[in-house]
Amino acid sequence: MANVNPGPALTANPNAMLITEPVNNQINPVPAFTNARRLLAVGRAINVNGTGDSALMQVINASVWAVTEVILWNASISLTTATYGIWTGAAGTGTSIVAASTALSGLTGPTVVGKPTVFAATLLLTQTAKGMYFNVNTAQGAVATVDCAIYGYDLT
Repeated sequence: MANVNPGPALTANPNAMLITEPVNNQINPVPAFTNARRLLAVGRAINVNGTGDSALMQVINASVWAVTEVILWNASISLTTATYGIWTGAAGTGTSIVAASTALSGLTGPTVVGKPTVFAATLLLTQTAKGMYFNVNTAQGAVATVDCAIYGYDLT
Protein backbone atom coordinates (compact mmCIF):
# COMPACT_ATOMS: atom_id res chain seq x y z
CA MET A 1 0.00 0.00 0.00
CA ALA A 2 1.32 3.41 -0.93
CA ASN A 3 2.09 5.99 1.73
CA VAL A 4 -0.75 8.57 1.54
CA ASN A 5 -0.21 12.02 3.00
CA PRO A 6 -3.43 12.91 4.87
CA GLY A 7 -2.69 16.63 4.59
CA PRO A 8 -2.13 19.08 7.40
CA ALA A 9 -3.54 18.22 10.78
CA LEU A 10 -6.36 20.37 12.07
CA THR A 11 -5.55 21.82 15.44
CA ALA A 12 -7.31 24.10 17.84
CA ASN A 13 -5.74 26.38 20.38
CA PRO A 14 -6.93 29.25 22.59
CA ASN A 15 -5.72 31.80 20.02
CA ALA A 16 -7.92 30.53 17.16
CA MET A 17 -11.66 30.91 16.92
CA LEU A 18 -14.04 30.31 14.01
CA ILE A 19 -17.14 32.48 13.77
CA THR A 20 -19.74 31.77 11.12
CA GLU A 21 -22.50 34.19 10.19
CA PRO A 22 -25.34 33.65 7.68
CA VAL A 23 -24.37 36.59 5.47
CA ASN A 24 -25.36 36.62 1.81
CA ASN A 25 -22.68 38.78 0.22
CA GLN A 26 -24.96 39.72 -2.66
CA ILE A 27 -27.44 41.30 -0.25
CA ASN A 28 -25.12 42.25 2.61
CA PRO A 29 -21.68 43.02 1.15
CA VAL A 30 -20.37 44.39 4.47
CA PRO A 31 -18.99 41.71 6.82
CA ALA A 32 -20.85 40.98 10.04
CA PHE A 33 -19.91 42.83 13.22
CA THR A 34 -19.23 46.16 11.43
CA ASN A 35 -22.29 48.14 12.57
CA ALA A 36 -23.46 48.60 9.00
CA ARG A 37 -26.92 49.33 7.65
CA ARG A 38 -28.28 46.12 6.19
CA LEU A 39 -31.30 44.04 5.36
CA LEU A 40 -32.41 42.69 8.75
CA ALA A 41 -35.45 40.62 7.78
CA VAL A 42 -37.59 39.78 4.77
CA GLY A 43 -40.94 38.16 4.03
CA ARG A 44 -42.07 37.05 0.57
CA ALA A 45 -45.66 36.42 -0.54
CA ILE A 46 -47.12 37.21 2.90
CA ASN A 47 -50.79 36.21 2.94
CA VAL A 48 -52.93 39.27 3.75
CA ASN A 49 -56.26 37.49 3.26
CA GLY A 50 -56.25 36.02 6.73
CA THR A 51 -55.56 37.49 10.14
CA GLY A 52 -52.60 36.46 12.25
CA ASP A 53 -48.82 36.28 12.09
CA SER A 54 -46.33 35.58 9.34
CA ALA A 55 -42.79 35.19 10.67
CA LEU A 56 -40.25 37.29 8.78
CA MET A 57 -36.97 35.58 7.94
CA GLN A 58 -34.04 37.24 9.67
CA VAL A 59 -31.21 37.63 7.18
CA ILE A 60 -28.43 38.13 9.73
CA ASN A 61 -27.91 36.82 13.22
CA ALA A 62 -27.51 40.19 14.92
CA SER A 63 -27.77 40.19 18.69
CA VAL A 64 -28.40 43.97 18.86
CA TRP A 65 -30.06 45.87 16.03
CA ALA A 66 -32.07 49.00 15.24
CA VAL A 67 -34.75 49.40 12.55
CA THR A 68 -34.55 52.40 10.22
CA GLU A 69 -36.91 51.52 7.37
CA VAL A 70 -39.66 49.13 6.27
CA ILE A 71 -40.45 48.61 2.60
CA LEU A 72 -43.52 46.83 1.18
CA TRP A 73 -43.86 45.88 -2.49
CA ASN A 74 -45.21 43.33 -4.96
CA ALA A 75 -48.86 43.40 -3.84
CA SER A 76 -50.65 40.72 -5.86
CA ILE A 77 -53.80 42.91 -6.12
CA SER A 78 -54.83 46.40 -5.07
CA LEU A 79 -54.99 46.16 -1.27
CA THR A 80 -58.06 48.11 -0.19
CA THR A 81 -59.05 46.77 3.23
CA ALA A 82 -56.09 44.89 4.75
CA THR A 83 -54.35 46.32 7.82
CA TYR A 84 -51.27 45.06 9.63
CA GLY A 85 -48.54 45.74 12.16
CA ILE A 86 -44.99 44.47 12.59
CA TRP A 87 -43.78 43.30 16.00
CA THR A 88 -40.80 41.60 17.59
CA GLY A 89 -43.12 39.06 19.23
CA ALA A 90 -45.92 36.88 17.89
CA ALA A 91 -49.56 37.99 18.15
CA GLY A 92 -48.72 41.68 18.47
CA THR A 93 -46.39 41.31 21.44
CA GLY A 94 -42.91 42.64 22.04
CA THR A 95 -41.86 45.92 20.48
CA SER A 96 -44.00 47.52 17.76
CA ILE A 97 -42.00 48.24 14.61
CA VAL A 98 -44.99 49.35 12.50
CA ALA A 99 -48.11 50.28 14.49
CA ALA A 100 -51.06 47.87 14.56
CA SER A 101 -53.89 48.54 12.08
CA THR A 102 -51.66 50.33 9.56
CA ALA A 103 -53.49 50.34 6.22
CA LEU A 104 -52.05 48.62 3.16
CA SER A 105 -54.38 50.62 0.89
CA GLY A 106 -51.52 52.51 -0.80
CA LEU A 107 -50.30 49.29 -2.41
CA THR A 108 -52.31 49.14 -5.61
CA GLY A 109 -50.30 46.52 -7.49
CA PRO A 110 -46.97 44.77 -7.97
CA THR A 111 -45.10 47.86 -9.22
CA VAL A 112 -45.99 50.12 -6.27
CA VAL A 113 -43.66 50.45 -3.26
CA GLY A 114 -44.89 51.42 0.20
CA LYS A 115 -42.74 52.85 2.99
CA PRO A 116 -44.77 52.85 6.20
CA THR A 117 -43.70 54.91 9.17
CA VAL A 118 -41.55 53.02 11.64
CA PHE A 119 -43.11 53.42 15.10
CA ALA A 120 -41.44 56.54 16.55
CA ALA A 121 -40.45 54.95 19.86
CA THR A 122 -38.82 52.03 18.01
CA LEU A 123 -36.48 54.39 16.15
CA LEU A 124 -34.98 55.36 19.51
CA LEU A 125 -34.44 51.82 20.82
CA THR A 126 -31.96 49.07 20.16
CA GLN A 127 -33.55 45.64 19.82
CA THR A 128 -32.38 42.19 20.89
CA ALA A 129 -35.36 40.03 19.85
CA LYS A 130 -34.63 37.03 17.66
CA GLY A 131 -37.71 37.37 15.46
CA MET A 132 -40.05 39.78 13.70
CA TYR A 133 -43.67 39.12 12.80
CA PHE A 134 -45.96 40.65 10.16
CA ASN A 135 -49.37 40.57 11.88
CA VAL A 136 -52.45 41.02 9.69
CA ASN A 137 -55.19 42.72 11.74
CA THR A 138 -57.89 43.00 9.04
CA ALA A 139 -57.97 40.54 6.14
CA GLN A 140 -58.19 41.77 2.55
CA GLY A 141 -61.31 39.74 1.71
CA ALA A 142 -59.77 38.23 -1.44
CA VAL A 143 -56.65 36.20 -2.16
CA ALA A 144 -53.76 38.64 -1.77
CA THR A 145 -50.05 38.68 -0.92
CA VAL A 146 -47.35 41.29 -0.35
CA ASP A 147 -43.56 41.30 0.17
CA CYS A 148 -41.83 43.05 3.08
CA ALA A 149 -38.23 44.03 3.85
CA ILE A 150 -36.90 45.55 7.07
CA TYR A 151 -33.66 47.53 7.02
CA GLY A 152 -31.61 48.80 9.90
CA TYR A 153 -28.28 48.72 11.67
CA ASP A 154 -26.48 45.67 13.02
CA LEU A 155 -25.10 47.03 16.30
CA THR A 156 -23.25 43.92 17.44
